[in-house]
Amino acid sequence: MTDTALIILESQWWNLDENPGGASVLDSFRCLERLRGDFKVYHATFSTGKSLQDALAGLVINWRYDRHLVYIAAHGTHRTVGHMHLTNLLCILKGYATVANIEGVIIGSCFVGEHTQEFIRTVTGSTIVWMMGYKGAVDWLKTTHINVEVVNGMLDLNDADVRDGSLIFEKYSSALECYDLDFPFFAQDKNEKYLSFRNSLSLIIQPKGIGNRPMVMRL
Repeated sequence: MTDTALIILESQWWNLDENPGGASVLDSFRCLERLRGDFKVYHATFSTGKSLQDALAGLVINWRYDRHLVYIAAHGTHRTVGHMHLTNLLCILKGYATVANIEGVIIGSCFVGEHTQEFIRTVTGSTIVWMMGYKGAVDWLKTTHINVEVVNGMLDLNDADVRDGSLIFEKYSSALECYDLDFPFFAQDKNEKYLSFRNSLSLIIQPKGIGNRPMVMRL
């Protein structure tokens, strides 16, 4: 029996006229699940803060997994994720983090990675070891592939690794080693200025252990 679950909470990306097939990030993570065989994927959709909270509660409370990773998949603006205010979303995640042992979080939405201080406040005092986001407007397909790579790498962390910030960062860096970190046109900031891949990512790491505090990490 596996002890790790990936919880994907996804908001609708496009209306049916734009995308009749209803593209979802779930398909890519199902492939990873079948490839590895050592974790389980669970998926729910949300449209409001309440529906996200209900979905998260239903998937993690009284559940059988010792370790959870959470992936929020939704459109983002500078302050919202899938029609939710970013602060509200982060409060919900922090509230469930300890009871569900949420170890890692990816917010796969445009722009929310700009708010590193809010990420830090969310991680502080919680079980969350790492949190990742994007600082600019990014491409759906590219970032879905990147998020699969990151989850694949972070799944390899063991109980000892999550107590060592350098090992956590090493797994993260290794997951992205096939990408050109200096590719100059990966994302666009709020002024439509291009950002390199390296400068488009936000990562907060807080190793487990008394006295450890969140750190902003840069590739």
